[in-house]
Amino acid sequence: MSEYLGIGVLVAGITALGYWGSQTHAVRIEESIREASSAAAVSAVHPLATRVTGRDIRISGYVDDDAARSRILDVLDKVEGRRVVVDGLIVLPRVAPFNLRITKGAGGFVAEGYAPSAQARARLADAIEIDAGEMPLASGAPLGWTDTVLTGVEALAVLNGGVLEVEDARLALRGTAETPDDRMRAEALLAGVPDGATVSADIDVSDDGTLPFEVTYDAGEGLALGGRLPKGMGADRIVAFLGVPAATADTEQSAVANPELEGVLTRLKGWLPEMDRMELKNGENGLSLVVELLPGTDEPLIAEALGDLDIHSLTLRTSGREVPEGARRTNAATGLEEIFVAGYWLPDLRFEATIATCDKQAGDVLGANRINFLTGSARLGPKSMRAINAMAAVIRTCTQKAGLRALLGGHTDNTGDDGRNMLLSLERAEAVRDELVARGVPRTALSAEGYGASRPIADNEIEAGRAANRRTTIEWSQ
Repeated sequence: MSEYLGIGVLVAGITALGYWGSQTHAVRIEESIREASSAAAVSAVHPLATRVTGRDIRISGYVDDDAARSRILDVLDKVEGRRVVVDGLIVLPRVAPFNLRITKGAGGFVAEGYAPSAQARARLADAIEIDAGEMPLASGAPLGWTDTVLTGVEALAVLNGGVLEVEDARLALRGTAETPDDRMRAEALLAGVPDGATVSADIDVSDDGTLPFEVTYDAGEGLALGGRLPKGMGADRIVAFLGVPAATADTEQSAVANPELEGVLTRLKGWLPEMDRMELKNGENGLSLVVELLPGTDEPLIAEALGDLDIHSLTLRTSGREVPEGARRTNAATGLEEIFVAGYWLPDLRFEATIATCDKQAGDVLGANRINFLTGSARLGPKSMRAINAMAAVIRTCTQKAGLRALLGGHTDNTGDDGRNMLLSLERAEAVRDELVARGVPRTALSAEGYGASRPIADNEIEAGRAANRRTTIEWSQ
């Protein structure tokens, strides 16, 4: 009995071993088939998917033509150990000529046409940010077609809008660039298409790169802006730089910058109160400036002050505007109401004239507008006209309406020779008196005195104190 039992166990063991062996062998065969079929799929032009079940091979994907399909199936037929090959291949339609049209507009890119493979379609869709499913696949594209299209897309992206058409190995791009530099960039990109491709380009320019603009200022009217303004410098920004409202603005915006304009406008703002009219133009040679100064300004000194402006040319002259006596306006740069008196624009001040009010008005004028002189000289500084005009308006009112007299006092700091300081302070007081007389103040109502450094109001040991001591004063009397 035990003998039969032993034989039975042996038979069972041999049977189990045989079954295990057959199973292991089957797994090895299936793995071998899978590796061989995958290698065949990888060698294809288009990505193919293979699936091995048992010893059956299922293959799917796209091929360019029947010949490619047959080659792949022949390879799979020769896989050792396979049982059946299930054909799921799709032959792409052949398109001749192979074409694609890409349009760039305000809404982005639109593609019409074909892609030669799923990989090419994915690259193109990523480049123009569209759904890859919008482009059908087809065969017939020449070698290097995808790289040709991608190069054209780069050039099209530089343009404001346009159309890219690729037909076989011929690429055509037409559209509009913002500036000549953008057109050059697009053309440079097109020069990089793969060998064998032919390129044609028709690119217009919406902005020719020139900046023909004008910024004009009139003290009685404000700013007038016209032409093509530089990139980043619109009408509102120019108004902000100059601090003067724009009466008119007929402008368009350019994509081209003018780096000098900002600095020029910043400098001009500080000199507008000395100007009656100004015209800043940009032309082929760059910025040019023509300034008509208000009567009473020192033209050579202002020419010297503006001589280092970053401009091509500067012309200064005194305004020759014909204005009737008594005309009124609001000065656009200062906001002051002005009246034209004796050839000068003076602040139109209206107050009841008494010694107290006249003293206050004079103090306000001298506090807001410092009378400056050139160092060691009785020549008025280039911005002193503002203070002189305001002082003339006060003194005219006080002398005409209240019969007051004004004593102009010149003061210096304590640097230098006392005798020279005393003489210089008198010369400066007399210079102010002469300017006031020119503006219609009766000479008989004015007298001048030099005090040198004898009446300091601040510490002469520090520069701020010395600057405060260099001043003009007014004292009133009946």
